[in-house]
Amino acid sequence: MKVTDTALLVAGSALISRVIAADRHFTWNLTYSTLPGTTDKEVILINNRWPPETIEVDVNDRIILTVNNDAKNGVKEGVSLHAHGFHQFNNNAEDGSTGVTQCSIPMGSSQTYTWPTSQTGTFWVHSHKIGQYPLGLRSPLIVKSKDESAFYGYDPKHDFVMDVSDNWSLSMADIEAKFKTGACCVSGRGNDVCGLEVPPDGAVVRDDLSGTTTYNAKSLGSGKARVRIVNMSAGSQFLVFSNDPDIEMEVIEVDGVPLKKNLSKAKSLELHPGQRYSVLVSNPRSFLLHAVIDPRQYSINSCQELRTIEGSSESNSGVGQRIRQAGGGSGSGTIQYNYALIATAKFDLGSEIPTSFFKPDIYCTDSNKPCYTTQSGLNNLPSHATDLSYRLTDDWEINGKLLPQDEQPRVLYGNDDDSVIITLRLTAQQGQNKFGNLNNGVFMEPQIPILLRQNQPDPTACSSAQLVPKPGMGQSLEQYYGANNTWNVRKGTNVFLVVQSAPGAHPFHLHGYDFQVLYRETGQNGQNRQSVAGLPDEQKIKDNAYNMPSLPLRRDTSWIGQGSYAIFAMKADNPGAWFLHCHNDFHSMTGMVGTLVVDSPDTADWNGKKTGQSVWNQCRFKTKSGGGFSDWTKQCCSSAESCSAGPDVVVA
Repeated sequence: MKVTDTALLVAGSALISRVIAADRHFTWNLTYSTLPGTTDKEVILINNRWPPETIEVDVNDRIILTVNNDAKNGVKEGVSLHAHGFHQFNNNAEDGSTGVTQCSIPMGSSQTYTWPTSQTGTFWVHSHKIGQYPLGLRSPLIVKSKDESAFYGYDPKHDFVMDVSDNWSLSMADIEAKFKTGACCVSGRGNDVCGLEVPPDGAVVRDDLSGTTTYNAKSLGSGKARVRIVNMSAGSQFLVFSNDPDIEMEVIEVDGVPLKKNLSKAKSLELHPGQRYSVLVSNPRSFLLHAVIDPRQYSINSCQELRTIEGSSESNSGVGQRIRQAGGGSGSGTIQYNYALIATAKFDLGSEIPTSFFKPDIYCTDSNKPCYTTQSGLNNLPSHATDLSYRLTDDWEINGKLLPQDEQPRVLYGNDDDSVIITLRLTAQQGQNKFGNLNNGVFMEPQIPILLRQNQPDPTACSSAQLVPKPGMGQSLEQYYGANNTWNVRKGTNVFLVVQSAPGAHPFHLHGYDFQVLYRETGQNGQNRQSVAGLPDEQKIKDNAYNMPSLPLRRDTSWIGQGSYAIFAMKADNPGAWFLHCHNDFHSMTGMVGTLVVDSPDTADWNGKKTGQSVWNQCRFKTKSGGGFSDWTKQCCSSAESCSAGPDVVVA
């Protein structure tokens, strides 16, 4: 009898699942400090070191991570940790979203997270208090299976992690202040639409501020290496490619989902915040992988720094005429340009490591950096990096080039009793600090976590006066919950998420699930559309009439281009309060977030007492009379003062 590779992989996974899992203990002592080796760059240090160490475990291990927020030099606004990509199945209280599943961990306090690892692949840990993971509170999280290297044919000793991120020379406090005061606006609109993110001025790999890192691959020989590429940016999209035109990257994993092997190869790939790809690479000599921040994403941002040449002919475009200014130049025939930010990973196979080279042109004379112009984008990349037929974009999600190894049939709309469509419009409003929001509403972090609120009496049993925070003026209870972008569905419901973006482009992330990517309404070759897309026909969704893949890709973070929409789906089989949000940290700050609550308090299998007690204890709540969680669940919350979160808070 012939045994297939797939059968071996499944059999191996079953064997692993019978092995008793190991408890893997980690301790993170957090301090807010100046980065060693610098004079003024403030970061959050983990165990007083930089860069943070990667967490690496085997599948079915249990991660036990204790976080200590230092009493003297800790993070004063409190912290939390989220394992990005982990489903946390029946483990919602460990998801780490402040205001949703927990309170923040104040200075001088500790919290221990327990994360089972039933998934294999590439993930990352980061703070879920806005503005903190760009400060360094982040780390790659790798879950390995002993079968994977043999199945995909790579050398397990050459399994590399290449995390990339944007970087600022200013402190994050200064960046956030600039952002919150609306310093960056849509170019040409004055102060009409402001509150855009502050463009970075650096790119890093492995959090090395030099922008370079080197991997030892001298014993690789003719074998294949696995490179796990993670975008840990606050908001930047990267384009990743090799210096060598002969290198093809075989894609074997997307966001922790193993793919069918020998299916798709790319010579460049787009990587958006929160996304991860694993690729196989083989080469007889040392090579580079470049990660370039694409300046197009900041093309309408008045804070993007550009150099300007007046006039369009070569004769008047000398170096002496270049001037540096924010927001670019003006006048007929103006050419605006700058160097793109780049980080480079060097893979040392024993031969001479090549030097970065980008062909100079009339605008950019530095051959070590890519050149960007507002007229032609990145215009001096090597030809293999500009070949769109070999560029992995989010369009590959639906064209059959990325197929999960574990085949799960497409989620189908049944009827209105077992299926639901939720429309999420990534919106913007005019004015200051309002660029990014959801359904034209702003999600405000609740003082009492949403997960804990699921154990309160049914909101319809409480009057408006008893709800905290109180509904806005003239709002009903239903409007109150809707205004905070919270949706409730029953366990087992087929959930269809229609995610539309009119202004800008956004990386959409859902906690607790991998969603199936069913349909994308995008521009050609995955580029941003310039016109506003409408919404899909809901009746066609209900009739399962759209042309959708029968075995769709699953992932947890997907890019929604400007003026486009996508249709995602999953079966709501994981109860809890699950955060959904734009993974641009600046847009999360302005409220482009929401929550999907699977199951409600009156559902028989909602494990309310155990979960609620856990969150109650973590928040250190108590009632006015000194009672505990069980007392609180018998009454409505009656005042803002009595429901404020914090250590030993008295809750009505």
